[in-house]
This record gives sequence, structure tokens and C-alpha cells, in this order.
Amino acid sequence: MRIDAIVFDLDDTLVDTTGLLIEPADLDAAQAMIGAGLEGRLEDVVLERRKARVADPPVDVDAAVAAAFGSDSAAVVQAGRTAFFQRTVRALDPVEDAHPTLMALSDRRLFLMTQGHPDTQRAKVALTRLGRHFEQVVVVDHDTENKLDALRALMAERALTPEATLVVGDRIDAEIEAGRRVGTWTVRVDHGEGRRLRTRSRFQQPHYTVPGVGAIPSVIEDIEASDVGPEGDDD
Repeated sequence: MRIDAIVFDLDDTLVDTTGLLIEPADLDAAQAMIGAGLEGRLEDVVLERRKARVADPPVDVDAAVAAAFGSDSAAVVQAGRTAFFQRTVRALDPVEDAHPTLMALSDRRLFLMTQGHPDTQRAKVALTRLGRHFEQVVVVDHDTENKLDALRALMAERALTPEATLVVGDRIDAEIEAGRRVGTWTVRVDHGEGRRLRTRSRFQQPHYTVPGVGAIPSVIEDIEASDVGPEGDDD
């Protein structure tokens, strides 16, 4: 068996998004919510955002924060969401082993699939200079799309075979579940916000869990040395 294609996530997989971007984004979002009418001190709103962010199961952070301060204002919720997702990012580096790992895998078909606000995600790809490694970069709009549908579409468009495809990401409820449902191999990167999530179905159980993307070549070696398949299904 050979892994011909690898679909990588971006945030907290190839970029330390939690460490580099989340805290300043939460501060901007808290300020925007207060500016839109939320009654609360800045430090308290920031703290409430951080609490909501680690809730399990996941919640809508902006709606949860507004409710915590007694607000049902759609304008307050939208102000927080816009400020968080549509920030201008001017400098961003990928994790240390991102470029070397992608270069080591250049004999395979590499794809990047990232979800969020489209303009922000494209800016991240450009700033990190990661786009040159990939055959295609797919940006999934967090407001209107999901990774399962996007992965199905990519695999159909590029004629990718599930048992010869590996999906890599940090979230078991996004990348891992999408990969398992379409029958690919899956690797969970144990980093960032995704670490808090508990497995809630067999589709959220990754085939492998690694500390970082530098371990992906070893995972591929293990898969290619085995005589079993990913045994996923699409239901």
C-alpha cells in the first residue's frame, strides 16, 4: 500500500495558531463586543471568551460570551465574530518542522484544506509561504461550509483514492471525522485547541496521534508497511 495523497490542515497543525494568534484575537473580539454594547469589563470578557473556547462539547464562543453577560444582541455577537475572524495578520511563521516535512513529502500529492474566514486564511497561507508545497489550497468558509463536504469534493475532483489518502489535522470533530467518514487514513496532531476535545463517535477516533507534523513521514512508513486498510465508511 502507498499513500499517494496527503491533505493537511493549517491551524494548530502547520501553524501554532493557538500560541500566536488566539490571545490577541480574543482581546480584539472582546473590545469589539464592548464597543457594540456588551456591558462588562474588558478583562472579564476576555476571560469569558477563554472559558467558552475550552468548553466540551464546543459552543459558539461569541454567543456564549454575550449570554454570560446577559445580552441577546445579535450585533454584539456579530461584532465579536467579525473582530475575531477578520483580523489583519501581518507576520506569521509556520511550526519549525513544517517546511522540512513538506519538502520530504514532495514526491506525493499534497493538499492544504483550511477553514475560517476566507481572506484571513489566505493571508495566513501567504505569510507562512506554505502554499508553494501544495497542489491545491482549499479554503473552507466557516460560516457556510464544512470540512466533510469540502473533503468529499476535493477527493472527487482530484480522483483521490480513500485508502491511499492521509488526512492530517488537530481537530477530531473536523479533519479526523471528515477523513474517517470518507474512508481515508487519519492522523491527529496533538496540539492547540483541538487537544481538549473528547471522542464522541468512532468517526472521531484517529488512526494515529502524533505530537507534530514532523512525525508524518514515520506514520506513512508504518502505513505502507502494513497489510490492512483504513476501514472507513461513508454513512
